[in-house]
Amino acid sequence: MGEILRFLSIILLILWAWYWQHKAIQTQKIKPEYQKDRTFIYLLSKYGSWVLDGFVILQLTGLSLLPTNFGLLGQSVGFILVCIGIRIAYSARITLDTNWSNAFDYQIKKKHELITAGIYNTIRHPIYTSMILAGTGAELVAETYIFIPTLILMFVWAYTQAKKEEQILSIHFGKSYDLYMNQSWMFLPYII
Repeated sequence: MGEILRFLSIILLILWAWYWQHKAIQTQKIKPEYQKDRTFIYLLSKYGSWVLDGFVILQLTGLSLLPTNFGLLGQSVGFILVCIGIRIAYSARITLDTNWSNAFDYQIKKKHELITAGIYNTIRHPIYTSMILAGTGAELVAETYIFIPTLILMFVWAYTQAKKEEQILSIHFGKSYDLYMNQSWMFLPYII
């Protein structure tokens, strides 16, 4: 059963990556991003996520660093987190539609709208929530203690990204964004 959960996790993560790339291309055609200098930090942010995704896939295929002995229960919890994370990501991405841009671009697009419907009614940064859940879950499915630093590092990264985005959005949308921030949660309702 554990091998099936690993296989299903790999399939789900690959489908998620494909969907994300497909939607990014569509969004770019409809609402192009502003041109930016492609600095080393930008390139590291952009391609570093692909490297980390590849590392997770390798672990799911059997490269298990710091293996756990949580067994099927740990893998099942991890798989549930992967499924919840991916479901949140799809919901958020569909709701954002053409207002989405890469986290590392830090920009407002032409005709950018403040989205507060759907999952954004409750959570301001559901895509980051999805990444934290799915990343941690995948490490649990891979049966590795790396799920602990993954959870911590992904939360710190997401929190930092979210704060930068909130600053930009607050400047652009003004009081309406500040009001939205007071009426919603950053990542998880009633927690943060």
